[in-house]
Amino acid sequence: MKKITTTLLLTGLIALFITSCKKDKPGSGGAAASCDASFTTSAAAFYVQFTPSVVGEAQLSSHLWNFGGTDTSTEASPLHAFPSAGNYSVKHIFRKLDAAGNILCTDTSIMSQSVINDSIFVQISTPTVEYNTFDYVTFSAKDKSGNDITSSCSFTLNNAATVNYKYVPTTTGTYSVRARKNNQPSSVATLSVVPKSPSPFTQKILMEDMTGAWCGYCTRGTNLIESYKATHPAALSIAIHGGGGTDPYKFQYYTTYNSQFGISGYPTIILNRKTVWNESTSVLDAALQKWAPLGMAITSTLNGTDITGTVKVKFNVNTEKAMKIVIAMVENNLIYPQVNYYSPQYGATPYLYGGVSPVNDFQHNTVLRRTSTDLFGDAIPVSAQTKNNIYEVPFTMSLNGSVYGGGPYAAIPANCAIIATVVDASESNAGSYNSQYANVGVTVNFD
Repeated sequence: MKKITTTLLLTGLIALFITSCKKDKPGSGGAAASCDASFTTSAAAFYVQFTPSVVGEAQLSSHLWNFGGTDTSTEASPLHAFPSAGNYSVKHIFRKLDAAGNILCTDTSIMSQSVINDSIFVQISTPTVEYNTFDYVTFSAKDKSGNDITSSCSFTLNNAATVNYKYVPTTTGTYSVRARKNNQPSSVATLSVVPKSPSPFTQKILMEDMTGAWCGYCTRGTNLIESYKATHPAALSIAIHGGGGTDPYKFQYYTTYNSQFGISGYPTIILNRKTVWNESTSVLDAALQKWAPLGMAITSTLNGTDITGTVKVKFNVNTEKAMKIVIAMVENNLIYPQVNYYSPQYGATPYLYGGVSPVNDFQHNTVLRRTSTDLFGDAIPVSAQTKNNIYEVPFTMSLNGSVYGGGPYAAIPANCAIIATVVDASESNAGSYNSQYANVGVTVNFD
């Protein structure tokens, strides 16, 4: 007597195996042998597949399957269609043969198979998913003939909420998933939504400061940003110079940026490419506490008057959310007089930068010079947005360029840095998902 194991993969299939082994008279020159086999059942509605696997001596074998009294197949893995719901007796005859074709032994296995009355079978791409607002699962459905009917079905959770076949969980919990076609329900599959695990990446924030050397109130914005960055290394900033006054650092396309974000006055600071910062540090603190769905790494080298390099994006999620990447070059340590209204002559308090105006030795940092991508980002392929995948974007940017109005500039390599950010490109606009900063010639890895 030997043991046969059965694994049931689908709800509603109940199998009972009664196994016996008869040792037939060996053939000429043969020897008695044991017969061991295992069966795995799987189903789509009334379809059940039986797959035997043989262990023991490496001998030739043959198979016969008997469904309801008739040998219907000699295949090793028959796919059998039961005509309707009910209980069925399935007999498998396994014969081990020697090299000459003589029967060494015969194994007869009888299975009592119960088939439920489902004509629609639902499947889930993964039984467990994290709740992080990014990861999704895919639901699909097949009819009793094994045809994919996903597009003609609706899907429900716990027989209540109707959801898309690509479902991004909205909370944790355990859910019963059904497919329905013309109000006919399918079998039930179980989905477990668990809390998100800690992100391996540091969440960084990006502050983009609409400023100008002519703007007396802009010293307030600069002071707020630099003071916060001094104690929060994950806070990054870009100074986008523009406006109507005199300023040698005006970004060539600042009016395009202003139009996109509705900038009507200076200073205005855009947080994470989404909202106008109200200058409250608690807002920045909260943004830094968000869960990072991705991390970034930057490498670059100087080649003559060009900076070449690569920005890498590593995903911690599987998502189909539309995303874009922005890669920019900024320049630090630019000295030019800054008008300062926070001085006694203008009556504004508290006094900043020594209370003088203009501040003749004012240091302008992270001044936006150019981007290698579109100003608002280049699309990241959805196919690249899978967990642990690294998406690489090569870039080349010249140190020479033009400011607004056509005047030339020549950036100093030692003062330049690369800032990259990945932004939400959907209509809901969740802003920047994460950002990274690296001085030119310095490699910054995922952190």
